[in-house]
Amino acid sequence: MAATAATTRRWSIAAHPLSLGGGGDSSAHAHLPLTQRPFDLFFVFYFITHVPTSLLVDAQCVLPPGNFPQAARDALAYHLETFKDPLMGTCPAWLRSIIWCELALQVPFFILATYAFCARKNWIRMPSIAYGVHTATTLAPILGSFWLSGSGGDGKLTVAE
Repeated sequence: MAATAATTRRWSIAAHPLSLGGGGDSSAHAHLPLTQRPFDLFFVFYFITHVPTSLLVDAQCVLPPGNFPQAARDALAYHLETFKDPLMGTCPAWLRSIIWCELALQVPFFILATYAFCARKNWIRMPSIAYGVHTATTLAPILGSFWLSGSGGDGKLTVAE
């Protein structure tokens, strides 16, 4: 007996109305515009905003200041003065290595993921998991720096400040 597509179809998160929509799914939610898919819209916003932040702010830890427009240097100076960020203020070697990974791996992923989430491409799922694991892993030395030193690196600023 031949099985129909409906009986052989496996459940996936793509069937959820708030997710990517299934990419080839024939159900009504597969054709929803991005504005009606709140999870996808959130991720697209996240990825789009992190491209310039990574390239214009975070990259200032690893590249000479002359490579950045004055507005980007001013944004970093504002961030440092307002939030007293001890890591971006001192740029320790371990943070610079994380930022190089961010520039080499995460920025291309942000661009690819923006496309994939807008176009409901399910192939982005495994790269998204890899991105999440990478991001969680980079948080370990950052949070450890605050926890172990009582500051972000130079010992002058405490977390309570």
